[in-house]
Amino acid sequence: MNQYTSKAFNREANAIRTIEERTPEFEYAGGFTHCDGSVLLRCKKCGHVQSRSMISVRKQAVGCENCREQEARAKQEERESIERRKKERKERAEANRVMKETEMFLKTRLVECEECGEIFTTRNERQVCCSGECSKKRLNRIATRRKDARVALDKRIDKNITTKKLYARDGGVCWICGKMCDMNDYKEQDGVVICGNNYPSVDHVVPICDGGEDSWQNVRLAHRICNSIRYNIEKFYSLPKNF
Repeated sequence: MNQYTSKAFNREANAIRTIEERTPEFEYAGGFTHCDGSVLLRCKKCGHVQSRSMISVRKQAVGCENCREQEARAKQEERESIERRKKERKERAEANRVMKETEMFLKTRLVECEECGEIFTTRNERQVCCSGECSKKRLNRIATRRKDARVALDKRIDKNITTKKLYARDGGVCWICGKMCDMNDYKEQDGVVICGNNYPSVDHVVPICDGGEDSWQNVRLAHRICNSIRYNIEKFYSLPKNF
């Protein structure tokens, strides 16, 4: 080896050391000519070989083109995947919304109110009244009809018994508390009569459910509140029926 070859070898060895110190992510792949010339560098991560100047190596301004492209491609694919998932979610949400609207439309039906006869739309298969007020009236009517039917079946009902007649017979005095009943203690609201606590009511001394008869001998005049209190006391505390 002559002196020129030795100097060239030393310069190349120095360049390799510089590459290892300044760019540890690369390794020398050949191509060295002089200290400011270009060299071939191999990326230790992906194996890509690229040409870079020794000046950029000394300034640590070397990066792998292939790795950058892969990272950029991976980020782009991730963005596209995110956008695709968002689009799919929106499409599923829209499909679910359309399906629900279709189901609700198919469930919507025209119904005639059993109480007032007005035609209304509903999605509830069991709804038969157009409003809460009509529903209450219907339930009260059904309860009254069932009670009348039960009493008529037992043949213990007297159609002549009314609150006004009983009021006149008993002189308007409540047989439970001994105070006067008030026939005017009521009000009308939205077509519904709401009775107050002092309004008179027909009280069966022996309740019909306990075998009592709906006859003049078994009825007394009582405040609405007294009638209710007596029933609750007898029901929950088992007091004598004559209070």
